[in-house]
Order: sequence, then structure tokens, then C-alpha cells
Amino acid sequence: MTQLGLDFSLLTQWTAFVAVSEQIYNSDPTLTAESSVPPATVTGVSAKAYSKVPHGGHAAPEPTSWLGILLLLGMFGGLLWRQYQVETLSDAYRS
Repeated sequence: MTQLGLDFSLLTQWTAFVAVSEQIYNSDPTLTAESSVPPATVTGVSAKAYSKVPHGGHAAPEPTSWLGILLLLGMFGGLLWRQYQVETLSDAYRS
């Protein structure tokens, strides 16, 4: 199966296509200067809006996540309240 995929340039579960260039772009990587790439900025926004400290994400959930959490808590609270009311009414009828 693998040989058939290789012979006819077919994608199989055992083969993959990798792009290879014959041109050498960097003959000596040790001489390549390293530099940090600045983040993309929005036109008209002051540089003060961007953090100088690199970070990998946010410390708090997104607003939609907060909304989902509040919705679930509200539903759970409603179920508990409903259960409380049912138990209270059934105790009142039993007495």
C-alpha cells in the first residue's frame, strides 16, 4: 500500500506530502542574527496600550465564558430553589 502511494503520489494513511525546496536559503545558520518580532499593532493606537512584558494568554476567562458560568450557576440555583419549594410544600401538606 505504501509503495503504491509513493509510486503514484497518492495520500495514504502511511504516507504524507512534505514540501521540499532544492534551493539553499541559509548556507550558514550560525551567522544568522536573531531578533525578536514585535507584535502587530493597530493604526492609531498608542504604544502605551501594548505590554512590554510578553505573555502567553489571559489570566481570566473570556466574557462569554463568564456568561456561561453565570447561566449554569443560575440554572443550578433554580433547580435547588425548586427542590426546596417542593419539599416545603410537601411538608406543609403532610402536617
